[in-house]
Amino acid sequence: MSEWEALIESSAVVTGGIVAVSFGDDDLVIWRDHDGMPHAHDARCPHNWSHLAGVGEVQGCELVCTTHFWRFTTEGQGFRRLSDGTEEPMRNLARFVCREHAGWVEVRR
Repeated sequence: MSEWEALIESSAVVTGGIVAVSFGDDDLVIWRDHDGMPHAHDARCPHNWSHLAGVGEVQGCELVCTTHFWRFTTEGQGFRRLSDGTEEPMRNLARFVCREHAGWVEVRR
């Protein structure tokens, strides 16, 4: 059975915010979408290895790497929105299951 590990106090991650955290050997970002829901993903964009706590931006329910404008859904699906409005699939961003419990954002180990 998987256990939950508290990584950061809930109040430290504001809506639209991105915070870097460590989870064992992994560097993660915890971010909140426009509905205030927390999400946990690998901290590095799979395209250019940019750290999303530094160059990431939350737009609605997407995490955007502003280096080359790759976008990631809350599930980690990667894509790029082209100038004609179409979407081009890109590599996905590793997602970690998380929840809020007792004032903390927790990730399942």
